[in-house]
Amino acid sequence: MIPGHDRSGEELVADELRVEDGPLKLSYCGTCGYGSSFAYAG
Repeated sequence: MIPGHDRSGEELVADELRVEDGPLKLSYCGTCGYGSSFAYAG
């Protein structure tokens, strides 16, 4: 299980996410991220 996914949160969904910055080049579409609170126990 991914930490935090058992809590309510917000997904980032993009039609297209594209980065072209010097040698860094990537593109992605669909669910790109997830934000939620979490309880860290190390």
